[in-house]
Amino acid sequence: MESKQWEYGTVPTYGGIEPTRPADDANIYTFLGWDKVLSLVNGDAEYIAQYGSTTQSYTITVVAENGTTTGSGTYQYGTQIEIGVTPNDCYLFVGWNDGNSEQSRTITVTGNATYTAFTDKIKYSVSVTSSDDTMGEVSITPLQ
Repeated sequence: MESKQWEYGTVPTYGGIEPTRPADDANIYTFLGWDKVLSLVNGDAEYIAQYGSTTQSYTITVVAENGTTTGSGTYQYGTQIEIGVTPNDCYLFVGWNDGNSEQSRTITVTGNATYTAFTDKIKYSVSVTSSDDTMGEVSITPLQ
């Protein structure tokens, strides 16, 4: 903030650096000008910097070593997007790197982020039994 005295009947000028407003998680701000036109001094006056904003964009990366993912891309702050994984054959979805266990889920974009889907190879238990000397029985059961 800058304050200066000007003589009655003169037009104030601003010779400082262009006003800035720091970006936040949601927006980038650009100085647009003053809230009113600089005019002849005839009393106390205050001029307020005006800013335009552009919504920040962030990159979301969704990966899985043994599967196909959806949801990777660049999105604006606050956007809700769906991310998901389809495990490759012979794999089961286990969970995400952030502890979430929903295979498909909605997230809200608040910054750059990477979501990694963890999968495990399906293991089977194979049992062979015989009911008599000439016949046998085989069963395969997935272990989960």
